[in-house]
Amino acid sequence: MHSNNQIGKAAKLAAAACITACMSMPVCGLDLTIDAAAASGTLDMGRFSLGQGGLSSRPMLRQHISALKELRPRSLRFFLQEYFGLYPAHNTYSWTKLDSTLDDIVAIGAEPIPSICFKPSVLFPVKDPAITAPNNWAEWEELIYQLVKHCRDKGYGIKRWEVGNEPDQGEAGGCPYAFKDDGSDYLPYYDHTVAGIHRADPTAKVGGPALAGPWRNLGSALLAHCGNGTIPLDFFSFHCYNNDAGYFSSGVVPAMKAKIAAYPSLANTETALTEWNYDYNTAGATNPNQPAWVLQATKGLQESGLSWSAFYHTRDFFVDPAEFRPFLGDGMIQTGTQFWNVTQPPFGIFSNAGVMRPAYFTFLWMSRLVGQKITVSGTTNEIHSLAVRNGSSVNAMIWNWAGATTNVTVRMPSTTQGNFRVMRLNADLVKIDTVRTGQASELAANPIAFSLRTYDIYHIETGSATGSAVAHAAAMPAATIRLFSKSFLANAKGPYQIEIFTACGSIIRMEEGKGEQSFSIRDLSPGVYSIVLRAGIKTLCTKSIVYHN
Repeated sequence: MHSNNQIGKAAKLAAAACITACMSMPVCGLDLTIDAAAASGTLDMGRFSLGQGGLSSRPMLRQHISALKELRPRSLRFFLQEYFGLYPAHNTYSWTKLDSTLDDIVAIGAEPIPSICFKPSVLFPVKDPAITAPNNWAEWEELIYQLVKHCRDKGYGIKRWEVGNEPDQGEAGGCPYAFKDDGSDYLPYYDHTVAGIHRADPTAKVGGPALAGPWRNLGSALLAHCGNGTIPLDFFSFHCYNNDAGYFSSGVVPAMKAKIAAYPSLANTETALTEWNYDYNTAGATNPNQPAWVLQATKGLQESGLSWSAFYHTRDFFVDPAEFRPFLGDGMIQTGTQFWNVTQPPFGIFSNAGVMRPAYFTFLWMSRLVGQKITVSGTTNEIHSLAVRNGSSVNAMIWNWAGATTNVTVRMPSTTQGNFRVMRLNADLVKIDTVRTGQASELAANPIAFSLRTYDIYHIETGSATGSAVAHAAAMPAATIRLFSKSFLANAKGPYQIEIFTACGSIIRMEEGKGEQSFSIRDLSPGVYSIVLRAGIKTLCTKSIVYHN
């Protein structure tokens, strides 16, 4: 005879076994309805944008300008690091390296968001992260004034300035200072820096402190300091790296919003997650499902009411120790060089070698989710969707977050005009697979159907503008593409080779040239490619293109 407890335990085990068995089998008949007529409110996934780590003064993003432009990034946060050499001597300014980086960000179409984290040796003559105040505050304010004035005069469109990067972290955050936990030395640094910014641009938004640990006392000290309404704090910034895609929206963002809400004068202060990603700092950490992970986490950020974010980051890059030696300690330089040059954690949507990673396409499709929000009915805890309407066009993303393979039918009852296209992110080959195209009028009798595997992402677009494997990308000529100017090719001196690589790094074409500006790409499949121009073993130029016929 079994006791009631034993019977209950057996029943629970049987139920668990049943659930496990069901999860191993496809779930048939899951219907999703995307009714464009039921649009209400707005959805703006474009505010969750990109950042670039402070790894080099070299143009880290230049070869990816065309590809990044397709992502329509609203903003791009970057490090104003000492390697730019902005203030080499008293009353002397050097903007050349900084301008090169800003030119690229503007060419991408993004608003630059500088994170001020440099320490000129003329104002900080001793290399010590514990020294956080310059030897002359008036000269520091003048430097900040000249910096902001220069950027404004150049028309770079900078609207936000972030004061500091991980001031609670010290050199481990890649920056040359370690402020006290109580914020007593950060607050004057913030005040003087903001004074210089606003003297040059009274309309600029200012914020910080870009905490590595969001709950640390330094952040609370800044909120209390600005909470009396006399010191501006337009955005409160913090960082978070966590392997749980739901942690950002369930943990850190609500907590930071609650801290800000304690100060009525900060009611309009934005919440800014200026670095976030999977925690690749954990030894051996990998994330084979990065595209779906990014999408699931960003959906949570949107639902939590986060004002904006900067994903860390756009491109991994090789570190040159010589660039950091003037302002970082030898131990940190050795650690950083090992981390970025040898371990090479996959933070970026492009690798150290410039190879595209599949999360690129997550950001590509999310950038199209800006418009009137459409409620998608039929979703579950595992099958998710976001959709928007713009005029007669609809864009929707559907994905499987850690659930079993599911057969999905998508019904779009109000979509009857124009074309439609269904696409799947092929993360293994780092490309987009077109699953189905046709006229929207056929959807009532023949709805969209596909098998949604674990971590799969699908994108559906409808409307007269659909005709690209890369949604709404600017069209390029089907037969030829002009890559290089005549003057550039004239300087190449002699024969050269053109190599074409897929996004995952596979070479698919090699051609010889002797001065042509264009070459045929008629037989390329739609996608993202890297074009490399070589003369012998010397690489002359590298460009990224988004091609579709």
